[in-house]
Amino acid sequence: MAGKSASGKAPLESGAPALRLLGLSKRFGNFAAVERLDLTVRKGDVYGFLGPNGSGKSTTIRMILGLIRPSAGEVRIFDRPSTVPGARENVAGFVEAPGFYEYLSGWNNLRMLAAADGRSRDVASLLRWALEIVGLAGRANDRVGAYSQGMKQRLAIASALIRQPELLILDEPTNGLDPAGMRDVRDLIRRLSAEGLTIFLSSHLLAEVEQLCNRVAVISRGRLIVEGDLREVVEHARGRLEYHLVTGDPARARQLLESRTDAMILDGSSEGIESFAPQDVLRISPGEGGAGPVVKVLVEEGVEVLALVPVHPGLEETFLRLTED
Repeated sequence: MAGKSASGKAPLESGAPALRLLGLSKRFGNFAAVERLDLTVRKGDVYGFLGPNGSGKSTTIRMILGLIRPSAGEVRIFDRPSTVPGARENVAGFVEAPGFYEYLSGWNNLRMLAAADGRSRDVASLLRWALEIVGLAGRANDRVGAYSQGMKQRLAIASALIRQPELLILDEPTNGLDPAGMRDVRDLIRRLSAEGLTIFLSSHLLAEVEQLCNRVAVISRGRLIVEGDLREVVEHARGRLEYHLVTGDPARARQLLESRTDAMILDGSSEGIESFAPQDVLRISPGEGGAGPVVKVLVEEGVEVLALVPVHPGLEETFLRLTED
């Protein structure tokens, strides 16, 4: 990212997490919007922040950005308490829908924001750089009122980039966009991540998080449900091994497995496996010994095993399992 080495900002603690929330809480009267939230965002992460509507995501982001004060707990940014003067100088982002003066050009909107942020040196080159990154250099002089929703979202990211942040906070960056706009914003997030920017991404679009993020946290009713690498979170939610099993004699296989204690046939239809009809596929969950004993008993009883495929639930299924009452 341009300006990182000569931005005049305070040096960052080597190896420190980009963001830590320690027991972070926010109460509005008797209502706990966020309660004792602990999160760790490492440098270089694209970190997905997931939760149902009303779970406390936007309230958490407002506390991270300093827009509201926590009732308890602490926000630490690159190992500095957020209450220390200048602690957020390496952070930028937006919460909910960003607003612009639609009668002004994209360039003039950014110029006003740069002035409000105290940027006085090399402003023109800084704005050109930010607009080029988000793909709006050719539309810089057009009124924002003529921008598509996707262009406005990219302009919002440009407005954050003029702070030359090390940590970028994005709240629902593809909300309300058409498929082309969503693709453009996702491509932009990938490019920014490839350049070393740490990104904290709140989204209700689970497929988006699955495509973009390497680590995720899921919250519900203001409390942390699970946090970790994407695969770890999915495995946590799954809670059991699950396989799709295809045999030469499905009825006989079902009969044999129903009589055993080291395997369970799961309810519900299977999505099927390529080259096999769904009705021929059994969903099974083996015991602690894994799938080996299941295969062994079937073979010993003369039932041919044609396929045994582990099931990896997607983030949507994981999310529902974690947050449902």
